[in-house]
Amino acid sequence: MPYRMIWSDIVWHRDGRPTNTGATIMIIAFASPKGGVGKSTSTLVLASALRERGADVSIVDADPNQPFAKAKNGWAALSGETPGITVISCTEPDQIIDAIDDAADKTAYVLVDL
Repeated sequence: MPYRMIWSDIVWHRDGRPTNTGATIMIIAFASPKGGVGKSTSTLVLASALRERGADVSIVDADPNQPFAKAKNGWAALSGETPGITVISCTEPDQIIDAIDDAADKTAYVLVDL
């Protein structure tokens, strides 16, 4: 069964920005055992959409292929060139959980690309 994004669970301000108050953290994981199904692309699209609405977003790049970390002119530059989007690269299971916890302390939205 493919994943689904639950937009109704995101609380929005009247001006169209997602709320960062109330200490509600959204952690959304894009996962599939099959490669090439659009996990990284979906992660990037959602991160961009949330950022456009004013939210700070962390992307945990836990995919063994490290698409965000390895892209030379694209996704790897997000952290440095796009304020409000932070990319964290890690592939070890214990590091992934720590990275998600750390990101949740800093941003309201944590997207995990597995």
